[in-house]
Amino acid sequence: MAPASSPKRTEATTEKEMAANDPTYTPALTIEELEEIPPFSKWWDQPEHWGKESEFRSFGKAEKEVERAIIEVQVRRAVVEVLSLQQENKLAEQLVKKWPAGSREALEQTLAVEIVGADGQFSLQGDVSSVVSHLTQDAAGSSEEGSPSITLEEAAEITNKWDAKWKEIKVNDEIKFAIRKRIYQLTGNLIPDSKLGAARNVRDVLTTLFQQRKPSSLADELLAKPEVTKLPNVRVHSRKVGPIDKEIEIGRWKVIEEELKKRDLPVTGTDNLSGNKEREWMTGKA
Repeated sequence: MAPASSPKRTEATTEKEMAANDPTYTPALTIEELEEIPPFSKWWDQPEHWGKESEFRSFGKAEKEVERAIIEVQVRRAVVEVLSLQQENKLAEQLVKKWPAGSREALEQTLAVEIVGADGQFSLQGDVSSVVSHLTQDAAGSSEEGSPSITLEEAAEITNKWDAKWKEIKVNDEIKFAIRKRIYQLTGNLIPDSKLGAARNVRDVLTTLFQQRKPSSLADELLAKPEVTKLPNVRVHSRKVGPIDKEIEIGRWKVIEEELKKRDLPVTGTDNLSGNKEREWMTGKA
């Protein structure tokens, strides 16, 4: 067994050496002027130890898109891009790469490509090479600001011009994976694997994206139903209504609060008072 090596001796930099390296250096004269060095356990909390490379960068759009017309435009864009790469035999190569969000010009060029065909078999007509060129450029050198914005009015006007037949495009596993990935990047909406696997065409993909999201709470669900909110003597609250809320509503809580304080009783909770002694007797704990 090799002998343990002795610790390496280190020496602090002298004042002369510091002054030679940094002309602005001035030695501390009092203990208050000394720099306080945090312990190693606080290293992770120091902001200077974290650069831009440590910042989280989401692949998908930060805020989920909820407008149906805008989602349909982005789905159409994703479909054209995927079919363009497939037509140029570059889909398998680009499938695992991050595609550039592109400029507004790239978006317009992609949407200008027409989808023609019937019975689930479609082809593209237009400047497919430009679409592929935008996608195969270096993503690292492209803008990181996300997809170009499009207003709801613009999206509605664009979608009204399209024939609904393009939604019948059949999708295999490779195309579904590419479309799902691109839609998540452009809209922030991620299609679950279980629902994506059941999709047979683009219409199924759109239906999944358009499905009404579950409300975050029961109150939200009830507020969304007019037949409930219009009932007489019925009110929906965002949280559970307790006894104190009822007393506040009828204006009796201030009186109760003052009487509790006069008797040195806790206003809410039990404070340091013991619990129900009779219950302990009944359960055999006392």
